[in-house]
Amino acid sequence: MTNEEKRNIYNNIQNLYNMDFNTWQEVLAMLYNLVADVEQKFEAFEQKFKLTLGKEVTEAIRELYENGKLTEIINKEIFSDLNNKIDKVKSDITIALTNEVNRINNKIESVNEQLDNIDEQQLPLINQFSPYNNYVNNSKPTFSSSFSVGDSTFRPLYAEIDNDIKEMAYCKPRGVIFCYHLVFEDGVVKIVQLDKTEMQHTEERVDYSINKLKEKGFYIKAIKLHTEFNSSIIDSNSNFWPSYHSCIERLINKHNDVELFYIMNEVPSITSNPLYLNNIKNEINFVKRKGKKVSISNMGISELQNNLYNDEVDILSVNLYPFISVNGLNTTNIECLGSWDNAINELYEITKNYNKDVIISETGCLDKEESLQAPGDYTINGDECNGEIKKIFYKGLFDYFEKSFIKEIFLWDGGSYSPYKNSLSLEVMRNNLGGNYIE
Repeated sequence: MTNEEKRNIYNNIQNLYNMDFNTWQEVLAMLYNLVADVEQKFEAFEQKFKLTLGKEVTEAIRELYENGKLTEIINKEIFSDLNNKIDKVKSDITIALTNEVNRINNKIESVNEQLDNIDEQQLPLINQFSPYNNYVNNSKPTFSSSFSVGDSTFRPLYAEIDNDIKEMAYCKPRGVIFCYHLVFEDGVVKIVQLDKTEMQHTEERVDYSINKLKEKGFYIKAIKLHTEFNSSIIDSNSNFWPSYHSCIERLINKHNDVELFYIMNEVPSITSNPLYLNNIKNEINFVKRKGKKVSISNMGISELQNNLYNDEVDILSVNLYPFISVNGLNTTNIECLGSWDNAINELYEITKNYNKDVIISETGCLDKEESLQAPGDYTINGDECNGEIKKIFYKGLFDYFEKSFIKEIFLWDGGSYSPYKNSLSLEVMRNNLGGNYIE
């Protein structure tokens, strides 16, 4: 647009108010032409710019690509941060995997060392054994104690009774089966004197022991009659059963606060003999009429299996001292668990149809290597092992009975069977029974 044209438009706009229709038409036509001219020129410039710039950009990109610098620029500007993150993740994963591999290798070495220490005879046991058997209504048994004023190897003075109970109190107070030893002498069933010296099992010592137990917080859960007689004595004495009944009645009246009475202990020649069926049933029914529960503690699973009174008693009870191992101090916990598993599986098969509580009325072990072969044999000779054998025995017992159909387990843990005299076995007892000490 020339200057002259601009001036013409300006002058015409100045005279807008004076314009007639024709003049307006002329002005508008000039404005229209001006706008159209500008648009045309802009479009021409834009097209030229696009062609020129597009060609230059295309050529520039082609040159960068051919020189290999395009990839370098993209990697540097776009992917450099991502690559750093990927590298860090790779590093972290490598470290974690290395640590896990090392941990697994250490675990494998540990297991291999343990397996190297296991006798080949145990390998089938490892494959078959499951310590927490899947019986119905399993729970952890109650652990209680048995107490006897003397046995065949331990006939205590009063000071020894005090010390025995003091050691039991290193662990939390618990229930106790208290054992009376009965004998048939001079035509009468009475409390036995294990010998004729000062160290005797007498009723005075029984009473003293019960009071001492109660002072330490223990309570009497059951009275058990250790019947030191056999079928030949019964058969040859017509007064036996009346005298036996009188003894039971007296002790029930004496211990009226005790709920459970064991009327016999480890007498398979009597409990399996049908000749005594009526007599023993009479005593069972008598105890029940007195409002007490009644049981018989059997000498192992065999006596229980042949016992004629399993239907009559309230609770099925067995003194159980299973074979553990011939390896003494080298006995593994797996051996202990397997031995208990064998015994308890057998016991379950015998008792499962009675729908009654099952109690282990005695178990324990001497602190001698051979005792693991026959824990119930209190006549075994040999050196004691500073609590190590009892530690092995009780560690296996507590580990196995984390869950079981067994309702309660009474530990024969006094006298020579005491696991509280040595720190090794005492630690196991305190960990499982609870620690406590009453001076």
